[in-house]
Amino acid sequence: MRVSDVRLIFTDITEITYPQKLNNLDGLTTAIGGQARSFLAFKKSDPDRFFNPYDVDTVTAHIRFPPGSPLFINFKLTAWLWQHCGDPYEISNIKQDGFLFEHYGSSTISCQVKNWQNDVSAVTLYCASITGSAEPMVNTYSDYWEAEIENNNNKPPSLWNLFIKAKSLNPQGIDTYNIIQIRIYDYGWQDEGIGTVSNPMCKYTPKYLDTDNDNYGIYVAHQSSSYQYITQRTYYAEP
Repeated sequence: MRVSDVRLIFTDITEITYPQKLNNLDGLTTAIGGQARSFLAFKKSDPDRFFNPYDVDTVTAHIRFPPGSPLFINFKLTAWLWQHCGDPYEISNIKQDGFLFEHYGSSTISCQVKNWQNDVSAVTLYCASITGSAEPMVNTYSDYWEAEIENNNNKPPSLWNLFIKAKSLNPQGIDTYNIIQIRIYDYGWQDEGIGTVSNPMCKYTPKYLDTDNDNYGIYVAHQSSSYQYITQRTYYAEP
């Protein structure tokens, strides 16, 4: 017997209702009860995600338990027998290109939606808190989708947790979601971590980002007694 698309679905965790939260989710699915619930996927290293007899795979769940929350989680293990799931099984490569500010700017949001049957019918960016309405994403090529957004609601600078939803023609009507963090930038100098280094070669390296709007950045190497790191420091000019 061979199964595929094995998922550990946390029936108590929807990412919309708290208190518990799955910090390393692979997505959310409406496969159980029609509500989007967080899941972890098995066999992600296998292009076909099949389990043959005696195969073993392990996933680790990083769950947040705030003070006072129940210290237990209910879950279900689901799998598809002899065939792949009909719903989109992954929303990944989520990116934000371009700069959103409180009163101007625009960003292109893009993602990749994987579906075995290649019958994805709609991808929607749920960003009404920023734009005023949900934004349909356009299929640009292959399994990539994108939408251009503006901060119509003048949301202040922050990282905003929002959702992307993918639908397909699967007869079960199962939808897949994933979380996207959309950043609204502030004016002035902003530090953005880009990784760790062991031996920075120089202290300041200029790197121009957006000369049309007088925005530019430099790499700044920091050092402490325990570690070293580089921050990209960028200046965003007011219009």
